[in-house]
Order: sequence, then C-alpha cells, then structure tokens
Amino acid sequence: SGDTSIDIPVNNIPLRQDDSGGTPQNVAKVNSSNYLEIGDADLAGVLVKNIVSCKVYRNAALSLATGATIVFDTEVWDDGADHNTGTGIFTVPIAGTYLVSSIVTWATPTDAKRYGHVVYLDAVIMGNTLAYARSTSQMATSQTCVFKATAGQEIKIVASHDHGSALSLTVGLGGTQMQVLLIGAA
Repeated sequence: SGDTSIDIPVNNIPLRQDDSGGTPQNVAKVNSSNYLEIGDADLAGVLVKNIVSCKVYRNAALSLATGATIVFDTEVWDDGADHNTGTGIFTVPIAGTYLVSSIVTWATPTDAKRYGHVVYLDAVIMGNTLAYARSTSQMATSQTCVFKATAGQEIKIVASHDHGSALSLTVGLGGTQMQVLLIGAA
C-alpha cells in the first residue's frame, strides 16, 4: 500500500470520518488560531494542537550595546503570528516544551574580546553563549535551548559582549536569526 495524504480543512471546518456504525465524526481541523487539532470522536479529547513555529532574522543594519534585545525584523515564517518584528519578542501562545535555536553574528569583533548572546524566557536566562574573538572578521555564536513555557511568557535574544560600545551585527538570513518550535504541548 502507498502513502495516504489528506487535506485538512481550515477555519474550524472539521475533517469527518464515519465511525464503525456509519455515523460521521469530527476527527481533525485547523482552528481559527491556525492550530491543528486531532482528536477522538467529535474532537471531544484533542490529542494534538501544536502548529507553533517561527523562523526570523535581522535584515536591517543594527548596532547593539551589551544587554540590548535583538529585534528580528524579518520573518521567513511565523505560523501563529506570535513573533513581533517591532520588538523581536516571541510570545508563547500555548503551554508546552519549546526548542529555541539562535545564531548571532558580529560584523566587526575586536580581538580578545568576548561576544555572545543570551536566550531569555521572561527575565530568566534559559541559555547563554560567550566566545573570545580571535580576529577582527565576522564571528558567530549559536545555541539551542529546550525548556518548558506557559502561555503569555516571552522569549527574546539579548546581545552580550565586552566591546565597550555598540557593535554591528551581520544581517540577512545567513547572519543573525532565531527559530522557535513547540515540540510538545503541555
């Protein structure tokens, strides 16, 4: 037998399947918040509800002092419109376990100075990376964090360096970016 694929309707229109008695039952839908719901008969017990992901990057030139939030101004995708391109903050839409991956590329580091970035969930540090520059060409720091979050909490990436003054980031998709993915709903 070959693979089977189905189209799941959007806008709260359910995918229906007949039960053993021939009665149609709702088994899946993409709700108005763009989350996939898969459940038992008539979606009485939702088993999966987790299309939450984004990939964003910094496209416009930016210089940052240490401690400043990196504002990712361009979205490759943002499934639930949870990322704010004006603030760089991702607001957690539903409780669960999240994977956050980030790369920050410094355009003109100074030899023997430290450069990195911090992943915050609200005011709590969830990940921190710091490396010493060994040249004055571009330098990237990257990290991946997995943590539990509740709805309404905010994820942000903050610049970290001991350069002494504001420092430019390398921009574009290959430069400074963040990805957020819900890997398990609570």
